[in-house]
Amino acid sequence: MKSVMNDEEQKKRHIQNQTDDVSPHLPEELVLENIATRLSARDLSGLITVSKLWYNSIENDRGFAMSHFVNHENNKNLCFNLHNVTYETDHPNMIRSYFFNLEKDSDNSHFYDFELSSVLGSAGSVEPVGNCNGLSCVKRPSADGFEEIFITNPVRGETLIFTCLTPEIGGVGGSLEYLCHGFGFDSSSQEYKVVVTYTTSTADNGQGFICMVVTLGATSWRKIVISTSEISPPPGCSPFPSQMVTRMWKDTHRSATICAGDLLWRITNTANDGYKTEMLLLFDIHNEKIQFLQLPTECTSLVPTMNENDCLEIGHHLLEFKGYPCVARSEKIMITERVIPDNEYTEFHYFRFKVHLYILKDRFQQIWVEDETFDVRMKEERKYEFQDPFSRYFDFSFGNNISTHPTCILGFSDQVILYWFDGGCLIFYNLLMKHYNVVKGNRSCIEQNRDIFEAKMVGITPDTEPEIDGYDIDILFPVDGYGDIHCPCIDYQLHAQVENIISLKTFIPEGGEVGEFDCYNEFQQFVTDTGRKTAIWYVLM
Repeated sequence: MKSVMNDEEQKKRHIQNQTDDVSPHLPEELVLENIATRLSARDLSGLITVSKLWYNSIENDRGFAMSHFVNHENNKNLCFNLHNVTYETDHPNMIRSYFFNLEKDSDNSHFYDFELSSVLGSAGSVEPVGNCNGLSCVKRPSADGFEEIFITNPVRGETLIFTCLTPEIGGVGGSLEYLCHGFGFDSSSQEYKVVVTYTTSTADNGQGFICMVVTLGATSWRKIVISTSEISPPPGCSPFPSQMVTRMWKDTHRSATICAGDLLWRITNTANDGYKTEMLLLFDIHNEKIQFLQLPTECTSLVPTMNENDCLEIGHHLLEFKGYPCVARSEKIMITERVIPDNEYTEFHYFRFKVHLYILKDRFQQIWVEDETFDVRMKEERKYEFQDPFSRYFDFSFGNNISTHPTCILGFSDQVILYWFDGGCLIFYNLLMKHYNVVKGNRSCIEQNRDIFEAKMVGITPDTEPEIDGYDIDILFPVDGYGDIHCPCIDYQLHAQVENIISLKTFIPEGGEVGEFDCYNEFQQFVTDTGRKTAIWYVLM
């Protein structure tokens, strides 16, 4: 009996000794990697004082930021960028860009509000370059021969500023023309890149491209030169003539659509006999190569017209859908119904909208397939509460006296969103969910938001009301869908982004020249005082 008691006591003591040897706390590295990376950016901001390791991981560790991004990459939020806003109280040349998250209104399922996350100031108007992984890139052209590039992380309120000099083409009699730009991520090398593309023309009218590429964290831009005749033609096509001229399809569409590691633009090629061909220009972010892609035959209309079926086909938009490059062909169909009540003949007109999605299933063989078609029908009880975005859906250019109607399409994953902004409110419609939403700007309950959107609406003028192909404008566009305030599409973007906690200071190259400034005016004063217009990597906090 005594022997059995001793055995039991020895077992208990052995277990107790093992327990005493185990720390009651998990290792910090394990907590950071497996728990902290799953927290929101807002929660992490309150944990940087836990220890030096936590501070350095959250503030300075690119690997930690990437792990956090991967853990949240399926949680995309709708964001809205509003550019080129001027306040009367600002410096005469100061232009602001605002970065918002969209927050659901708890009292109404159709309404959202803007939550301001960051502000960027610049000494002049900016143009969007691209949005990628929660980072936003814009540029400001300068008359001094360089482009000023801004990359903003709204989550951190940081902006990285650097410059790109206009390249020299060499030789005699050559010319250079700005074409397009883009911002993307190379998942193979885990690098962000900015691409600025120019077209070139030699003295003998030979055409080509110069791509200026910079990797965030590198010390200089790379210059990639290629002639048009060196670019491989699509399968079954003849080689491109050396004198083929490439221009953007529309000057307001110079920023790239990013899809699966490629930057894409819609362009128009003109042969020396004047024959025009619409194509896609592709830049492979990893290999840094240029390629031309054929468009689906249904999406190459150069001049929009009203056909015999009363179908106005004008809208062609480039987007990403289900991970593929996609072209959305949109049409507005006028339906006429004839009724004879009490022997009195009457005609009623109304519209149907269709959006056809064509995706590039095989990039190398350049095979397009029509994937889905959406009928767009808005419920009548919501149609007139706010101005109808569908009457402004199409982007057209029938004459100089008609301004562009800036309704756009956003694609991410398997979702497609039609959106339109009138300067005061953002309206968007999910084609898959058939759900219509309004984001309150100048009607916001937040005073700061109202001030921002009211300032943006200053200077936006009403449209004119001409005829289109002999049709009265009131027939083609309902009375509340034309002739009122609208905002240029280059000044706003709706996009779906993952929260990214990466600090832009981690992209400053080792040994590179660095400057940190509290505001853009302070940065501009430094540039003026020092004349350092070509210096790279300045951070606004």
